[in-house]
Amino acid sequence: MANLHLKPGRILNFGVDSYLPNQDTLNFTTLEALDIDLQDSIWDPNSLSSFWFELVNGAYGDVYRAKALLNLPDGRCFFCNWIVSQQGSQFLPLERIEPPHGRPKRLSRLVVQGKALNLTGIRSTIEECSFSDEVLELHQAPLRETNNNLQPTR
Repeated sequence: MANLHLKPGRILNFGVDSYLPNQDTLNFTTLEALDIDLQDSIWDPNSLSSFWFELVNGAYGDVYRAKALLNLPDGRCFFCNWIVSQQGSQFLPLERIEPPHGRPKRLSRLVVQGKALNLTGIRSTIEECSFSDEVLELHQAPLRETNNNLQPTR
């Protein structure tokens, strides 16, 4: 461990230890947390990108941490991850793709930590970015048709 300069027994304190970046310092007496169930939300990919950019850049309050599992109409789901001290966001696709038959039954959530968070604005934007049943069907019908054409005939 010495050659890697690791000190597992060392205790670091945010806001006190100069070794830690200042932007990671949080005042936990004023930290707010939102946990929003998005089970039935299917996101328009372009709207998701815009929403996430706005969220992590202060449009809904001072966000320190945001993470989410978000469903797209083609059956994909992404783990979205952002923390104030990191460069950029992570968008990692889950391996399992749901068939394009309505809304997936898997977990979908948004968790945000920060200060002065605008829950009403976040919820309103989520509603605007989510597909209605009719629009979802318009996106999924061609996918089902393509998948059926790829099935081997017997």
